[in-house]
Amino acid sequence: MKNLAIILAIPFLLMACLELTPKVSTEFSEIEARAVFEEEIRRMCDHKKSKIPALLAQIDAAAAEPTADHWLFNLDGAEAQVFPSGIAAGDYIREIKTAICR
Repeated sequence: MKNLAIILAIPFLLMACLELTPKVSTEFSEIEARAVFEEEIRRMCDHKKSKIPALLAQIDAAAAEPTADHWLFNLDGAEAQVFPSGIAAGDYIREIKTAICR
């Protein structure tokens, strides 16, 4: 009976631990994420400097949402993820690499 109670309690304990998982914002601020994102834009568009101000303005206007391990930026229907390791990825980054700053 005691073993059954322990087995039934384990899923509830695991759910409680997952709820206590901090958001990325506690370790990697939105300001830092925006700086990483802007640096990535500058690096990718270095050869097309005239496009950089408009792209940076889009980043400034974008809504940022923290997740468990990265910041998620929503930009005109496209998304970009910025990780604490300094990596920026997602549809928006791919669009910039393949079309805008090609």
